[in-house]
Amino acid sequence: MFTIQDYKKIIEQHWSKNLSGDNLFRPFQDLFSIDVGLGRFNSKSEKIKWISQFNKYRNLWAHAATKGKSLNREEVCFLKKIYDYFKLNS
Repeated sequence: MFTIQDYKKIIEQHWSKNLSGDNLFRPFQDLFSIDVGLGRFNSKSEKIKWISQFNKYRNLWAHAATKGKSLNREEVCFLKKIYDYFKLNS
């Protein structure tokens, strides 16, 4: 079982590699660079910063110790940007 942080590590380690060896697949840097308004957007770490934030909100929502807490409007808007980026509503 992979955690969100495991996926982030894989993305970081293989950021610009073409893992398929052909042009049918895009590198992770093309797929996972999402500007969700967290500040600067130049380096690899800035371009995938959203993953850590996403994980933070997921932990807040999913863990028993934080049950009863909710996400605020700004946090929900952040998640909607990710949702829309990946076209998860299609």
